[in-house]
Amino acid sequence: SYAKVNLGVSILCGHQVALKIYEKTKSTTEQAIKRIYAEMKILRRMSHPNIVNFIEIFETPARVFTVMEYVRGSDLLKLLINKGHFSEKRFRAILQQIVEGLEYIHGHKILHRDVKLDNILLSSAGKVKICDFGISKKMRPGKLVFEHIGTPAYLAPEIILEAGYSGFAADVWSLGVMSYMALTGKVPFKGNNIKELQQSILHSKVVFPSKPALSSEMKRAIRGMLEKDPQRRFDLKEVVRILGFPAVIGPANKVNFMDEAIIQEIKSFGFDDAMIRKSLGCDDINHITALYKLLKFKLN
Repeated sequence: SYAKVNLGVSILCGHQVALKIYEKTKSTTEQAIKRIYAEMKILRRMSHPNIVNFIEIFETPARVFTVMEYVRGSDLLKLLINKGHFSEKRFRAILQQIVEGLEYIHGHKILHRDVKLDNILLSSAGKVKICDFGISKKMRPGKLVFEHIGTPAYLAPEIILEAGYSGFAADVWSLGVMSYMALTGKVPFKGNNIKELQQSILHSKVVFPSKPALSSEMKRAIRGMLEKDPQRRFDLKEVVRILGFPAVIGPANKVNFMDEAIIQEIKSFGFDDAMIRKSLGCDDINHITALYKLLKFKLN
């Protein structure tokens, strides 16, 4: 809604990237610019196979450019529109990866706040990538969040009530809404306008259609994610247990291992060896670290 995403190509190594371009206009507030950089700050900390990779950010007087990993495939919303609904077998494999990515994000004390079908990318090889951290927030222990923010159909009851919320249960609720939609092709809560939708979210029970038939385990997991009381709502570990997914490993620190073959290739473009090692060691945001990431993607 506030940026264009283009397919870009690195002139030096030929690797494709997603280039998100924000126009700076008189209507662009300082808060909006801060939000862009806050998103990049969060993404720089992330290093997980199920989270889209940040590569670089730079700006001109008229624009801000963020360079992200290009995922060759589609988002789940487009796939759902084409298919009507996912089979449970296929969606289980997708959901497992989403849960692993979310567990990693939450392990870094980040609340995504916009978990939805169109923010889950699926590569042509079946790899899930969670994207769009534009409204994500670092959670502080003991601090309540009062912002009413997110996509209306996915909002948790505690956000609608504006009584303050903490922890990561709001993301789990959104995951439950997304799972219901992916498997049935329908929304769990309906309304002709925002007010009716919010009342449905607050008071309606979750009812599954007779077709397609879902397993009792999947229904139980979704009902648990859509528990209206955040204190009683399933956490991700409970979802993992019920659906029989492998246990999720907690977040690991980034390993600053320098691949010598990639360093030599970067040198062939005219960059100084000492500058390369300094940039990589400090994890600077510049063309050197961007090239390193792109060349690493190429090897993988």
